[in-house]
Amino acid sequence: MAQFAKANSDLKGVFHFDTDSYANDAITFTGVIASGTTITVTNASSVAFVAGQVVAGQGITAGTKVVSYAAGVLTVTGAVALTPSTTPVGMSARTMFTVGATVQPQGPKLDFFTLTIVDSAADEAMRAVQQLATIHMYKFASATSLHVAVYPVGAWNTTTIASASGGAIASAVAGATFGA
Repeated sequence: MAQFAKANSDLKGVFHFDTDSYANDAITFTGVIASGTTITVTNASSVAFVAGQVVAGQGITAGTKVVSYAAGVLTVTGAVALTPSTTPVGMSARTMFTVGATVQPQGPKLDFFTLTIVDSAADEAMRAVQQLATIHMYKFASATSLHVAVYPVGAWNTTTIASASGGAIASAVAGATFGA
């Protein structure tokens, strides 16, 4: 389940606590399995860990997660049996953060559009969009650029949304940016 933080009206990175189902980029590092619940990281200066990250590698049981990290020692969930080693082996930890991701914490699937508005016809453009869809969120990127997220999906496409606006929308492009 995706979670989000909102501060100063800006959406922050998405936290993936159920990373087993995501294809997120992984942090790669080398380490020595010191005991059943600790890993000594050999390239500590280049690695940052967060509690809950899934750790994988030779000698590490599937589903092992980070508990804490300090001074080059990574403590992982104690419910798994790690195979102690004496030489550093390659390991990875899936990232927990997707910075700049579009956050949709709940509600229906959305279509995203960037609309180029003619002159000061923002009100007409928004009414035109709402003929067939509800605007879930919107953002003015500039005086002539409106980013919208609408539902239901498929109510509009880039051609029909512009043509139905009565000239208020000069063009439409699929995709939009929020929170940046």
